[in-house]
Amino acid sequence: MKKNIFFLLFGFFNLFSAQNGYEISIKTKGIAKDVMYLKIFNGTVSDSYAVDSAKISDKTSVVKFVQKQKILGGIYKLELKSNKSALNILVNNGEKISFTLEGSNLLGLNAEQEPNIGFLTYERQSGNNEKKLELLKAVQKKYPSPTLNLYTKLEEKKNVKIPENLDERKKLQASFLGDIDVNERRIQILPNSYQFLNKYFTILPIDNENYKIGVDKLLKGQNCDSKNYLFYLKWIFKNLEYYSQKGMNDAYKYTFNTYLNDMKCVNKNETFYKSIAAKLSALEAVPIGSTITNTEMQKLDKTMVGLSDIYAKSKYTFVMFYDPDCVHCQEETPGIVTYIASLRNSGADIQSVAYLNTPDDQKWQSFVQEKGLQNWINVKSKNNDRSYVEKLEISSNPNFLLLDSQGKVLLKKYNQQEIAKILMSLKN
Repeated sequence: MKKNIFFLLFGFFNLFSAQNGYEISIKTKGIAKDVMYLKIFNGTVSDSYAVDSAKISDKTSVVKFVQKQKILGGIYKLELKSNKSALNILVNNGEKISFTLEGSNLLGLNAEQEPNIGFLTYERQSGNNEKKLELLKAVQKKYPSPTLNLYTKLEEKKNVKIPENLDERKKLQASFLGDIDVNERRIQILPNSYQFLNKYFTILPIDNENYKIGVDKLLKGQNCDSKNYLFYLKWIFKNLEYYSQKGMNDAYKYTFNTYLNDMKCVNKNETFYKSIAAKLSALEAVPIGSTITNTEMQKLDKTMVGLSDIYAKSKYTFVMFYDPDCVHCQEETPGIVTYIASLRNSGADIQSVAYLNTPDDQKWQSFVQEKGLQNWINVKSKNNDRSYVEKLEISSNPNFLLLDSQGKVLLKKYNQQEIAKILMSLKN
């Protein structure tokens, strides 16, 4: 994804054309030693990556970022390594931009030219969203550009108030995309694109039929060769996973079969296609709200136990399937252990099961010790029988389930916010 966005930004253009690329200069003062990054967004403020970096020292106090190839203008992020302070700037193709920075807090960055003088005033504005939006619109009106025009329009869209009346909501959804070019490539690299999409899909109440209507309106007439098609699909499938508690399997399956399940999309991004196909199989095998199939398991002390015997003993049971050789399992397990322990300490009636999801048990005991799983119920399949993998569609690692005391599947992923929401909703 990041590689694709890089080529999206920097095409093969005349390297020496004065109208191409950018030159960003930042005069710093009072920074003895640091690194400044220039970053690009992946549709949201929480996901960005560096396209350039520069060291700052007493001898090198002027930061320069230079790109000689034509770029797709966007909102870029400046960030300091030492304290993670950050601020967004506007970068258009062919511009020379200069700033000054005194001290090591990027909120103190000052622009020497418009439109960044006005844009930084907008960026630093806190509190009232309406006032902040008016500041942005004033800058856009005075200094219009393709990037600023689109960014402002998305800001206006994401701040639209959703009416209470259902008929009015339907009218709003029908017109919401009307003045947006959904194939505008800049959408992929703006920090407010995900929020714009989230607003669009929540205009109507979240259910399978409304979601399918939203997908159709967004993707009709496009295919996997369209500029933003896979960008939208990746967001949609993640969003459907987020709403899995609402039983969105039908919308997930519809979107896959209607918009992804063809050879053009397979050839375009086979890895993405296979990952969504696997998730769809898992959703169909064990849907949210279904009762999990019982399976016989062997505990670490070699005694046998059934899954149904475990989940019946607590209000909630959290199950983690893992492989000691899985890098993600190694990295994520300590944090998961800490979180589940915090739930217990807060009074939640929840037990935890660590299920060895590999026939190789040589590292089983050492993984339990090293990752703090001693207080979990540690199990593997009886006689290394792998039939449960097909029944539950959990061939990959790690995998997660949250069950109630009847074995009903409440959640199929590890997400602290959603786990807490489920525990609180059932508590009330």
